[in-house]
Amino acid sequence: SSKTSQSSSSKKSSSKKMSPDAFISKFGPIVKKASPGSGVFPSVTLAQAILETGWGKSTIGDANNMFGIKAKGSKTPYWKGESETTQTIEYIKGQKGSYNLAFRKYASLEDSIKDHNLFLQKSRYSKAVQAKTPEEQAKEIKAAGYATDPKYADKLISLIKKYDLKKFDDDMIKEKEGSRALSERKIISEKNLRYLMKMLIKENIDDRKPKTKEEGSKFRKWV
Repeated sequence: SSKTSQSSSSKKSSSKKMSPDAFISKFGPIVKKASPGSGVFPSVTLAQAILETGWGKSTIGDANNMFGIKAKGSKTPYWKGESETTQTIEYIKGQKGSYNLAFRKYASLEDSIKDHNLFLQKSRYSKAVQAKTPEEQAKEIKAAGYATDPKYADKLISLIKKYDLKKFDDDMIKEKEGSRALSERKIISEKNLRYLMKMLIKENIDDRKPKTKEEGSKFRKWV
C-alpha cells in the first residue's frame, strides 16, 4: 500500500488535539478552498484529516502531514521531497502490525491538504474523484488502496454524518452537477449532429424549391 490507514507517531508531535468544533472551524474553510477542480468532496477530505490526525493530535512529528501520505513518488508543487520516518500502524494481509516508515514532510498543513487533493488525481483514484456522493467517494478511495484499514470507508462515512461535514460540499456538488450536465450536453450534441445537419440541408432545399416550371429542371439537377 502506498498509504497507511492510521498514523500514530511515536516521536515528538508539535500538534495538540483540538476539539471537534475548533478543528472543523479551522480546517473546513481551508479544505473547501483547496477543493475546486479536484473532484474531491471537502467532507471526505476533512473526515480523512480527522481520522489520520486524531483531531490534530498527530501530524507525523514535524512533518505537517495530515493524511499519512508516504514519501514515495515524484516531487510536487506542495511536496519538495523531504520526509520524516515514524512508527505507524498497517494492516498487511488483514494482520495489524507496527512499522517504521517514511512519510512526506510539508512546509505547512495547507500544503498537505493541497498535496492530498493532487495525490487523488492519480489514475487509480479516477472512480473516486468521479463519485457523485461523499459516501461513494469514501468507498472508492478505500477500494483503490488508499488505506489498509478494512473499516476505513465506514469510519470516514461515520465522521461525515456525525459532524455534518457535508455543509462544506455545496460548491463541489454544483461543480459535479455542472460537469455532468456539460458531458450530457456533449453526448446529446454528438448524437443529434447528423440529424440537425440533415434538417438544415432539407430546410435549405425546401427554400430553394422551384416556384415555376422553368426552375424545375435546374432544381432537380442541383438536388
